[in-house]
Amino acid sequence: MDAGSSILQLEAVVEKLIIKFQALQQECDGLSRDLAAREEEVVSLRDEINQLQGERQDVHGRVSAMLGKLEAWEMAQDVAAAPDSSEDKAKESDSPAKLFSMEA
Repeated sequence: MDAGSSILQLEAVVEKLIIKFQALQQECDGLSRDLAAREEEVVSLRDEINQLQGERQDVHGRVSAMLGKLEAWEMAQDVAAAPDSSEDKAKESDSPAKLFSMEA
């Protein structure tokens, strides 16, 4: 091989390497943009999760308060309608469980 042909082969190899390097750089830039977008999405989703957990706790508190009020109302109804006769007390023991009771 002569020097001219070796230089031409070397130039061809270097040109291919430069083209591959540029393609890899573009791919890397695209992946970096994708990663940045995903990281923003993760932050947004974490914020949404925190917001939804707060809302869930609020709803839980409100539902618990409503159940407490219903139980208190039910107890007040039982006290107001409590008969004194032993025959009525026997009927009470046969009655089904309280509708809004949180007791198992």
